[in-house]
Amino acid sequence: MTNDTSKQEPLEVAEMRTVGNVSGKVYTDYFRAGGNWCTIFIVAMLCIIKQFAASGSDFFLAQWINIEENYMSQTDNGVVEDPNSPLTRMQCIYSGLIVLTIIITLIRSWTFFWTCMRASNGRVLNRFSKDIGAVDEMLPAAFIDCLQIDIALLGIIIVVITANVWLLILTVLIGIVFYYMRIFYLATSRSVKRLEGITRSPVFAHLSATLQRLSTIHAFGAEAILTKEFNNYQDIHSSAWYIFISTSRAFWAITQSTNLIRWFQWGMRQSAEMENHMERILEYSESHLKSVPDRKPKSEWPQESQIEFKNTFLRYPPLEPPELKNLGLHNLRSRINIIPREPFLFSGSLRRNLDPFDSYMDESLWRALEEVELKEMGLGAHINEGGSNLSVGQWQLVCLVRAIVRNYPILVLDEATANVDPRTDELIQTTTRKKFEKCTVLTIAHRLNTVMDSDRILVMDVGNVVEFDHPHMLLQKDTGYLKSMVQETGKAMAEVLASIAHNCYRNRGFTAF
Repeated sequence: MTNDTSKQEPLEVAEMRTVGNVSGKVYTDYFRAGGNWCTIFIVAMLCIIKQFAASGSDFFLAQWINIEENYMSQTDNGVVEDPNSPLTRMQCIYSGLIVLTIIITLIRSWTFFWTCMRASNGRVLNRFSKDIGAVDEMLPAAFIDCLQIDIALLGIIIVVITANVWLLILTVLIGIVFYYMRIFYLATSRSVKRLEGITRSPVFAHLSATLQRLSTIHAFGAEAILTKEFNNYQDIHSSAWYIFISTSRAFWAITQSTNLIRWFQWGMRQSAEMENHMERILEYSESHLKSVPDRKPKSEWPQESQIEFKNTFLRYPPLEPPELKNLGLHNLRSRINIIPREPFLFSGSLRRNLDPFDSYMDESLWRALEEVELKEMGLGAHINEGGSNLSVGQWQLVCLVRAIVRNYPILVLDEATANVDPRTDELIQTTTRKKFEKCTVLTIAHRLNTVMDSDRILVMDVGNVVEFDHPHMLLQKDTGYLKSMVQETGKAMAEVLASIAHNCYRNRGFTAF
């Protein structure tokens, strides 16, 4: 606790814009995210076999024509086919190659997109809307286009060489020209696309903040100011987007002369799209702590409601006590109940908000709702995005129901009753003491009545620990931070708080820590 109510807002780190080429590690990480090396090998072989079948069909068709010429003769009655002609057999072979190509293409496409979907893992709002959408929709299409075009070009070159080896010289010259054109185009396109991604984040962040605070904006008459800010962000993003479209169209206009040129330019553009989208997602995913699959705790962990610190040093980021350094952050968080000051609620039924993964039976959910006096709402009640159709007190009660259902031995109350009315505060405190009696409850609060019956109180002042003991013991000091704050509440309230601390100390039989 602290007697300094001033808060220091956390600094927001500016979104970084990567420069230079996309490293090979980005491709490797994306491939590995989609599956193991065996999966990658299967996808690659399917692509090669598909192109082999397609090119084989074209090659077979040319050979078929040459063979048929030997079984045709000119007579007075016209062209006559030799009865020994293998026409029927050729038709069956060619049809088989076509069917094989179609089947392999379907299998390849399904396998490829399945692998890409496995690789899919504000600034955060921007990354988890536009960029995740790009990974799920645009990146797989761009990637398979690049792969298919490269293999198709290789197949065309092989067919051309078999027809006339001297055509290889022209093919090599064209390939060199387009390679350097790709380098020139990609240098500009990549930078412009990165700039467009950075300028998009403020638009999302401004819109999200505006929608969440509409009532406040109307109350202060700030519509014109916010409209001007939004238009400014939108103009900046539109400028970057227009530059990106201009570079794409300019390159497209230059390279539309022949069918071969069209294949080359489209492959380059898709490869640029692949690099742009792949890089941003992997950059974001690597900037956060990940869970380690082979280090998941047992299903019954933690067995005891005990938290122990030994030789622990805290810093940001990340916060990792030595005993937990080998445990994935996601796994750790999933085993701790947390009731925050501003809980997260999403659009859907009350049941889906309480148990989004359908891990618990309806009976346990109904019992928990009854304990917090929310049973009349019903599991089918609709919750708006952000819980806009609920009161602040109901937000906290919904989070309390989540904690009761999960029933983990560690509960964190982070300013959970800071914005609720006294009745809801009392209900939350009473339910917490009853349902989590044998659990370790960490309470972060500024209301003294919320923590006076705690086993220990840690008093913080300007980020430093100044007192730590049972509240009754702290109130026995002649001078102290907690005692000073209790006395500032007035004589009558101070006596009530002291009585709560004394009764808790006597009933639980505490000794000095």
